[in-house]
Amino acid sequence: MKFKIMLVGLVAVLMFIVSTDSYAQGDAKMAMHKSDKSPMSEMMNSSHHKMGMAYRKNLNTLATTLVDLSTGTDAVNHDLVKAIVADIKNASGMMNRIHMDHMGKMKPEMKSKMAPMMEKMKTKREKLANHIKALETAANTDAFDMKEIGMHAAAIAELTSSHDMKRKHKEKMKMDGMNRDK
Repeated sequence: MKFKIMLVGLVAVLMFIVSTDSYAQGDAKMAMHKSDKSPMSEMMNSSHHKMGMAYRKNLNTLATTLVDLSTGTDAVNHDLVKAIVADIKNASGMMNRIHMDHMGKMKPEMKSKMAPMMEKMKTKREKLANHIKALETAANTDAFDMKEIGMHAAAIAELTSSHDMKRKHKEKMKMDGMNRDK
């Protein structure tokens, strides 16, 4: 019995040490980005960008939920699917409105610097819009196909994934010789 108590205590102490170390590293990274005064850093710390990213995360969460529902064995409530799809459409609309407002307030020199990235984003937004439209069409039929819904939801989840953004950011940092994760 004493051995079990000591083992649980040791595990708790190790978990505490690991979590505080991770937390401290996260604080250091955040401080590093907040002190950076580059145009990209300013854009990423803007309220428009933060709100847009919140809606992107919401889109990703909703799409991932639909993917999970489509792969399950239980019967899926049609009204629930329709509600999730409506929320996806609304979140996408808000994300686009925030983007347009942000672009309208951006200085011309910043717009020209960001033109190549914006062109890539335009293509991604078009793909996203096409999948949302197809998802909405699939969900608004009387006999909906969860495989089709799952396919479009998976594409939306992939297009709104933050893993891809983080990987591209790390690659850019390496190319610029500024990889701080060494």
